[in-house]
Amino acid sequence: MQEFEIIVLATGLVPTARQLIGWEAYQQSGGSVDSIAATFVASTMFADKYNNGSPVDPNSPITSSIASGIIGNALGTAPTTNQVNAWVNTGLPVVDVFKAFAFGDQFSADPEPHSNIPGGGIDPFPEFFQIYGLATGNLSAAAQSFDGWWQYEIGTGSLASIEAAFVGSTMFANQYNSGTLVNPNATITSAIAEQIIADALGATPTPEQVSAWVETGLPVVDVFQAFALGDQYSAYVASHIFFP
Repeated sequence: MQEFEIIVLATGLVPTARQLIGWEAYQQSGGSVDSIAATFVASTMFADKYNNGSPVDPNSPITSSIASGIIGNALGTAPTTNQVNAWVNTGLPVVDVFKAFAFGDQFSADPEPHSNIPGGGIDPFPEFFQIYGLATGNLSAAAQSFDGWWQYEIGTGSLASIEAAFVGSTMFANQYNSGTLVNPNATITSAIAEQIIADALGATPTPEQVSAWVETGLPVVDVFQAFALGDQYSAYVASHIFFP
């Protein structure tokens, strides 16, 4: 997901699925993450965000103003003079300082708050991919509909309504209920619970695991959400996204 981090820190915008797929294809054809970073550092968007609109040579030495902007946006707090000077004194090129923060632990852990999401919504990336993948069993197709659902979510929708839409879909019915449509707010059944757990965890659940979820009396959509956004399935999606 380094492309995602590069784009967010370089532009302040959440990338579209089309951008991510395009850059992933570029990498798969022999391009490098370093060249992607250099392209964005040399872009008009980076210039506007970090250098008052003046184009930046990625290989030029880092300046105090650019360093201050990168550090502030990556860490979410204004840097101290000592922090900025320390990076300027390294004499590193702009692109290397940019990569150090774009791929640093703090920014990588959660780049989304640093991006400008129209309408104040929460970008459902990668949550949307987890919802789509678990609901349909087809993670590789998620990118094709990501843009539309993202625009819906940042407009008037929500992740909860996206989850309900998928649980109520024909795709979910085919995957979990022998083709019969499922009411997202209906109480979870053992058959649906068993298949959700198996698909999310990659192993057949024990009868005790299934019974424990059925006995909660939760609606299907809540059980689905628990597994779609759970740590184990989230890790699976993170390791497979854009690599169908």
